[in-house]
Amino acid sequence: MTEPRHVHSRLPRYLRGGALALYAWRGPGLRTKGGFDTLSRETFLLSNNLLLLVATALILIGTLYPLFLDALNMGKISVGPPYFNVVFLIPTIPLLFLMAIGMHSVWKKSNLEDIKRPLVILFAARWRSA
Repeated sequence: MTEPRHVHSRLPRYLRGGALALYAWRGPGLRTKGGFDTLSRETFLLSNNLLLLVATALILIGTLYPLFLDALNMGKISVGPPYFNVVFLIPTIPLLFLMAIGMHSVWKKSNLEDIKRPLVILFAARWRSA
């Protein structure tokens, strides 16, 4: 014997349909005039996230590559610290420079003049300490 369908099982469909209808009705009024400039903090956060993603992918490749070779009977290799040290430096060196510049930029609207003075002080302190 099958149980009758309750009204409660239809409720989520009505809620989703109502939410989509409300969004379609009010959607044009929800557009933002936002965006961000090339030297804004959002750009630096985005580029930092991309470089961290590249670093993660390189580490994943170095971890899984020996396993795939072994699974396909193509030999056994060992990927160790020399590989990971070199490969991890490739995305992290630009990451450090972008972090140093990005923390001095402002949200949304930023130009070179806004971050020029802090960068000059940063690089002068770096060269003096070296």
